[in-house]
Amino acid sequence: MVNRIELEYKEKLIALSSQQKMINKEIHSLHFTQQEVGQEIQTLSKNSMVEKANDLLENLKRINNRASRMEINKFSLDFVSKIVPEFDCETLVLQPYSILQKNSFSAYIYSEILANSGFKWRLKVYPNGYGVPLQGKWISVFLEMVEVNYYSQ
Repeated sequence: MVNRIELEYKEKLIALSSQQKMINKEIHSLHFTQQEVGQEIQTLSKNSMVEKANDLLENLKRINNRASRMEINKFSLDFVSKIVPEFDCETLVLQPYSILQKNSFSAYIYSEILANSGFKWRLKVYPNGYGVPLQGKWISVFLEMVEVNYYSQ
């Protein structure tokens, strides 16, 4: 299983590295062209600049077109794997919390069950803390695995 995760990581790293090289090459080329145009503008007299205005404008348009045409393959930076389940979330609302706190110190409540990628989870919440040193001072929250179904994946 670790080997599969490492392989997926390496494939994503290779794709990013390849894209980075292509982008760096294009940036270098654009930078060089920009320097050529800038040098030409600085060395021309005002009369020559007016005469070559169309050529300079075409060069600037060419730089802009190259930059806008540069294709960047967009892909998610998230690490998506068949082995590691996708992130999922739920919200547990403790209502009314003040009444829950007034109950016995051993009282706890369960959240709704959250099912994801063959696993079923729930939260076990002690509004007044779990254990003698925490009672009445803290809230304790435990994540419990309720069920596992390896065949659902």
